[in-house]
Amino acid sequence: MAGSYPADGGTPSATQAEQLNEQLSGSHLSEEQRQGVEVVRQLIAAETQPLLAALDEMKTVVPTVQQWQQQQEVQSQEKLASEIADAKDAHGEDVENYGEQIAALINTVNPLTKAPYTVRESYELVTGKAQQAANAARQTDATYVRQPRTRSRHLRPRLSATMVAGICLLPKPVQSWRLWDLNAS
Repeated sequence: MAGSYPADGGTPSATQAEQLNEQLSGSHLSEEQRQGVEVVRQLIAAETQPLLAALDEMKTVVPTVQQWQQQQEVQSQEKLASEIADAKDAHGEDVENYGEQIAALINTVNPLTKAPYTVRESYELVTGKAQQAANAARQTDATYVRQPRTRSRHLRPRLSATMVAGICLLPKPVQSWRLWDLNAS
């Protein structure tokens, strides 16, 4: 009986079912054999009925899943287009020259953000611009650390008697510098 179902997963054709019924209901079967055939039919129906119901339910679920999948695809394409536009705004058309490398990186998780690399981040990594920016930041930090600190970072002008709650009531020139001490006069 295997292979008696059509390729679309439907029920056997009417001619196949009719042929089977004719063979099984033939006069050559005894009453006991006919009862046995009927019991087998009932068992098969009991087993196949839930499967057919599940198949019918799947037929209604599949379009919903396909629609969701299409929406996800559209959202993904829109996000990618937005990221490409952002990268091109920042770095120009040179982004196009690194398409394959960028495509590989956008599917990789950025260890700092725990999210996939964006097109812009990918471009900056591939071209070395991210390293250049990191080097420039380190240089800025090193320059800042090496500069002598002025007293003005830790000191403030002496408050005169005309200062109330940080508001100068009568402007006076700064006479000297002293540590931040709001209680001192």
